[in-house]
Amino acid sequence: MKKILLTLTLILALVGCAQKTPEDILKEYKTAFNNYNSAESLTAANKNSFTLTKKATESDTKVIETITSSVESEYYKEQDKYRTHFILFPQNNKTDVLYLEDTIYLNNDGYKFSYSDTLEGYLKQVKQYYLVSPLELTEEDVKSSKFVDNSGSNTYEFELSDVGAKKVIENSIYNYLGYRDDIFTLKKSSVTYKAIIKDGVIDQVLINGAIDGIYLDEFYSITFEEQASYSKFNETVIELPEDLETYKINTLEIGKTGTDYKIQGNADFVGYLTNEDYKKISDTLYTLKIGKNVSYSYNFEEKTHVFDYEGKTYKYFWEKDLGETEGCKFNYLEKTTLEGECTSEQIFELEACKNSFMYDMSMVGVSEYSLLTK
Repeated sequence: MKKILLTLTLILALVGCAQKTPEDILKEYKTAFNNYNSAESLTAANKNSFTLTKKATESDTKVIETITSSVESEYYKEQDKYRTHFILFPQNNKTDVLYLEDTIYLNNDGYKFSYSDTLEGYLKQVKQYYLVSPLELTEEDVKSSKFVDNSGSNTYEFELSDVGAKKVIENSIYNYLGYRDDIFTLKKSSVTYKAIIKDGVIDQVLINGAIDGIYLDEFYSITFEEQASYSKFNETVIELPEDLETYKINTLEIGKTGTDYKIQGNADFVGYLTNEDYKKISDTLYTLKIGKNVSYSYNFEEKTHVFDYEGKTYKYFWEKDLGETEGCKFNYLEKTTLEGECTSEQIFELEACKNSFMYDMSMVGVSEYSLLTK
């Protein structure tokens, strides 16, 4: 009997020693995160999926649209070089992006081009599709935490607060908002974030949960899950494409400003488009194709800038400041629908179409649009 009591006492003592406070758990995670962050090179493999349901309001029983998507990716970092391969499903769109010496080399389903950009710009582009790195958590991001001691590794599990859930939104595509997460109003979240730590560094990250919110006056409900694993710390070597020079044939001159161009009429603007790799289809139509599913066009007869994406066409009428797509006419100034019904996704893409036009206008220094057809 004494031996049993002694054994129970030892077990209880050991359990007591293994317990960690929430402060201890977060502190140990931060140490592992810092170790991850300080690695000069690493390799990551990632899988995620999400389902987005759109409704007019939260209480509405009618579903406007349901979107399901997933991404598989590989991510490499070697000092100041970065490379990622990812496949977007169900489109089966394959993309390879390399960042090297302030230049991005992009291969989208065989279409290769390059342009100047910063590392920040590269990471912002990539994290629209998946979680690039583990989350940097603070006290306000965590609602509760749990520690599990496994043989050879430890699991740190965090139930995220709404503030922490917002970090998930800002760092991946779960919200289906891309770079416009700033206009997403979070209403409710339930997000679990697990980190498996081996030898003092983050080995795996597992995320799953649900987020509800408002985007462009519609109610969004998103469920998601993601798994990322990290390896080859300070051992990863990035292999450069053998045909890197061919990317430079199609170079987007993103770094130019309006002062580099003198646009006095249509011929000058067509010269700019030709420099940007637009191809002449007719005397009044010029098109830039990017991969199989994306193209931009200028139709000087219609006086429209056209964005074609995944078989859908979005037009910006620059004289009238109006947008048009299938079953939808949109007034940019009033932010109202003129004809038909415009979904939030259609408005988002029409805004992207106008932004593309405005980008070109800023590049050529044009504010009087009649010059484009003069």
